[in-house]
Amino acid sequence: MEQFELTVFRQSRILIAIVAFGLSLPGAAYLATMIDETYLKIILPLLTFIAINLCSFYSVYGELTVMAKEDKLCFIWTEKFIFNFSPIADVHLKDIQKIILDKMKRTSQVGKNT
Repeated sequence: MEQFELTVFRQSRILIAIVAFGLSLPGAAYLATMIDETYLKIILPLLTFIAINLCSFYSVYGELTVMAKEDKLCFIWTEKFIFNFSPIADVHLKDIQKIILDKMKRTSQVGKNT
């Protein structure tokens, strides 16, 4: 049984996280202007800013385990407290017609003479 661990980032959630970050900074500044107490004026907006951005980052990624069992591929997401990804159905190996590998472009070459 082969097993692969992958970290997956969902692009739509990344866009939402970027927008949340962009709105959380002026939102925290506005919240600071609405509070009268000096220590709360610093602490509450800072905690709000941190909480929004941590939740945004937490929602963006997921850990996926791909296992090859007998004649099928099984996909298992690591459970999170909130912001779980949708389950992926098992794929039978006989149903796979093509495998496309995305090759990363190499930026440096070993042994290249200049």
